[in-house]
Amino acid sequence: MDALSSKVAGLLKDKNIGFYSCGHRIRIPLPSGFGEIEIGELDDGDTIFGLVDNAWHTHGESLIPDYGDDIAPAMVNFLELIFSGQLKMVEFQLAGQEPRRVIEDDLESFLKYKQPGEKLTVFDHAGPLLR
Repeated sequence: MDALSSKVAGLLKDKNIGFYSCGHRIRIPLPSGFGEIEIGELDDGDTIFGLVDNAWHTHGESLIPDYGDDIAPAMVNFLELIFSGQLKMVEFQLAGQEPRRVIEDDLESFLKYKQPGEKLTVFDHAGPLLR
């Protein structure tokens, strides 16, 4: 396990959030069967926090301003907000395209840009909220 994954794993244990090792990284199963977040270090020294098998991702440094004072705690705080339902997990699909999944902190703004015919499902810790 890389250094970042080890730090995050320790914090996740303290918060009773489940995870497992996947190579040098860790994965956290999300509520409602939405998927898994993978956390780890990249070869260039950057960090990754992303939905497995989906394009959505962010980097640890990007989470610091809103979610914590260091990368590992910011990642864990972000995960806590997903598990508490404060952050929403969204699946959307435009006609003729594959579904995409994202995690949103401002659902109202996201919904403003819903396109005609777009399929949309919003999840939180308890399951689907809106279709």
